[in-house]
Amino acid sequence: MLMLNKNIVQLVDENYIYARALHYLGIRFMDFADKTLIEVCRQRHININTVLKTLDSFTKNEETDQADLNAFPIGLIIGYLKHSHHTFIKDRLPYIHSLIDSLQIEAHQNNDLKDLHLIFPVFLEDFIKHIYEEEDTLFGYILSLEKFDIHDQKSVSEVIIGSNKHTLKEISREHSEEDEMEGLREMISCIMDQENNDVVVKTIVKELLAFDEELTNHAHVENDILFPKVIALEEKILSQLEELSALN
Repeated sequence: MLMLNKNIVQLVDENYIYARALHYLGIRFMDFADKTLIEVCRQRHININTVLKTLDSFTKNEETDQADLNAFPIGLIIGYLKHSHHTFIKDRLPYIHSLIDSLQIEAHQNNDLKDLHLIFPVFLEDFIKHIYEEEDTLFGYILSLEKFDIHDQKSVSEVIIGSNKHTLKEISREHSEEDEMEGLREMISCIMDQENNDVVVKTIVKELLAFDEELTNHAHVENDILFPKVIALEEKILSQLEELSALN
């Protein structure tokens, strides 16, 4: 097969996803830049068919059709979002971080690359903190709404306490205005404006652009699918509590 006889840099230059697939197999592509794929497989004692299947699987889009999410109950939508969170913070972002760390920064004259090298770890730390806070507070409250039972005092208390902490309409509006990638997006644009033939740099740019798109799609699920459902549910529950209070 032609692919087996291409060197790693050629493969990654043709499709940056191959670098991510090789990383999954424990192979840093930049460490084997001048070797062919079959040479790497032999050197690392990895079955060639396993490598080819992995490369193929990483190039296929296996994302859930977001149109289908409209029909999902709230709990499953949150499960989908949590899975995306896990993929972001345990896989995608650490991988991008490893690519950025692998750059020989002193060999590059591009100040935006140097800034990216300094700023990305800060972005990563802030992003992870934001994700965990969202899951612990907002998602926790939303799940209490889904499990609400007007005859269960604990359930009622969770909703009352939560409704005092969260104004879902306000949170929804603030969430739709968030743009975690704004600063990095400007850096990416500047790096792209300066021609660079370094395959690692090109792979970093493509991965950041892909992550930006994934984050946009993720925000669409939260803003346009999850929030409308939970706002309607919260209003219904609070109305029920008001009616019960009036009867007492």
